[in-house]
Amino acid sequence: MAKKGLKDQVKEMKETNKGRALLKLMGWSIFFVLVSMVMIIFSFIASNKPNNENIANTPINDKEINKEDESDSSSDINILMPEVMEIENFNAEVLRLKNQEYDYNYEINIGDKKYVFKGHKYSDYREGYKESPEGVIKYLINDEGIFEETSQDKKELEDFYGDINKNYLDLDYLTNIFKGIEFKLDSTELLNYKYYGVRENDKFYVSFDQDTKNLIEIEIDTLEGKYVLTFGGK
Repeated sequence: MAKKGLKDQVKEMKETNKGRALLKLMGWSIFFVLVSMVMIIFSFIASNKPNNENIANTPINDKEINKEDESDSSSDINILMPEVMEIENFNAEVLRLKNQEYDYNYEINIGDKKYVFKGHKYSDYREGYKESPEGVIKYLINDEGIFEETSQDKKELEDFYGDINKNYLDLDYLTNIFKGIEFKLDSTELLNYKYYGVRENDKFYVSFDQDTKNLIEIEIDTLEGKYVLTFGGK
């Protein structure tokens, strides 16, 4: 008699209640075995995965962090933003401006009077416009003097600056007095490097471009008024 195959045996078991119950029991047994295997695999993977929570809660030495921060910030200050302006850098920038052409804008407030000098500095002369309470004029400054230019001619101006202290518009003069002033970095200024210094009743602010390190502005506060000198490119 030929031995019955597995398929025939299953078919015969399905024909009786006892056989069907046995098949169902076998099916559930296989299911639970598979579930147990999957759980074992996942448990193994989880046990080898780094615990982010433990890493996040690991105590950190605050002193070491502060020390690193201080080291980094100190490095930035020494390289990019010196706490005290080096006068040699300012002198070099003044020399650079004297040897090149640039646009400038000077705004001056003396009491309730406002003056604006807007123009261009060439190699051997300056030309621009002066705004004052008396009106607007076009001017020319060269080795011969200061002149008002019109469409027809030019005439020499005797009292071009009026009650303005023209020394505060002279970079050579500022270079000389800045030698005796300590300029410290203004940490509240975020866009550029701005330094401030004090001499008696006068306050001085010097700003350098954050990217080019070029001198871009000098601000002077005096008892008589306020001067803001802005320097641009060609």
